[in-house]
Amino acid sequence: MGLSAGSKGSGPLLEGRGLTTSLRPAPVAPTRTWEVSDENLQRLRAVWNSTQCLTGTTGETYLRSRGIECGLPDDSEVRFHRRLHYWDNDGGRSLGHFPGIVSLVRSARSGEPLTLHRTYLSSTGEKANVPQPKKLMSAAIDGAISELGWAIRLFAVDGDCLAVTEGIETALAVRSAHPGLPVWACYSASVLTNFIPPEGVKRVFIWGDLDESGTGQVAAAKLAVRLARRGLEARILLPTEAPVFVNGNPHNGWYSRDELRSDLVACLTANGYEVKDVPGPSLDWLDIWCASRQKVKQAVAGTMAQRAD
Repeated sequence: MGLSAGSKGSGPLLEGRGLTTSLRPAPVAPTRTWEVSDENLQRLRAVWNSTQCLTGTTGETYLRSRGIECGLPDDSEVRFHRRLHYWDNDGGRSLGHFPGIVSLVRSARSGEPLTLHRTYLSSTGEKANVPQPKKLMSAAIDGAISELGWAIRLFAVDGDCLAVTEGIETALAVRSAHPGLPVWACYSASVLTNFIPPEGVKRVFIWGDLDESGTGQVAAAKLAVRLARRGLEARILLPTEAPVFVNGNPHNGWYSRDELRSDLVACLTANGYEVKDVPGPSLDWLDIWCASRQKVKQAVAGTMAQRAD
């Protein structure tokens, strides 16, 4: 597992009409170099090299128990580890070893490996009884995650269409409902907001979370606005048909000079959602998927009971 990245860039070109004064040439941005932590790199390699295929493991048991029915993620991206060490950062102590799912975190655009995401499990396939069952390892490249953006590439992209979500289980619920759809997980709302699709992707379906705080729906709208400015087709799909909450306070930390509240409201409205300024319930697509499966099971059970009578 190699971890390295590099990029070059230049400042924006200045253009003007009717300018009578001379302008200085736009400064060229310096070449970006990355500091690689050999210690973190060795830790990442040690964990990844100790993983195995997810099929038939406690990891698969966990995913099936969450209602996931689709095929398992690509074996080169998501694997199983029998004994993941858990360090409690707040308590400053080791809590032992647990089975877990290990997912490779890559730069969303270039595909460079950056770090590993771990889901700690019990021996019977539930989330482990630890302070944080889901954790990221320290990246080998300092600052790379925040600057490069990243995603867990659950399924390969074989066309110009890609779906993105926040969580891994949410992404797998979307895949279960839409077999064959390439879905990537971005881990959190803030990472989703900064997602940059790889070359060749022209359409992005944003399966956003619905949060009482407004975080999930605002993150989805911010990403859609950004992608539209890049000339890409972006569609927002939220797990509700009811009006969605967007905080009316422009100083709540989610808005920026580039994405005003009016931009986000206009984006959500264009995607068919009515916007309100009163908080509502929290939902994600895993909730909707599991609820729909339960309704189908109840309907089937009712039909079978009628036939028995």
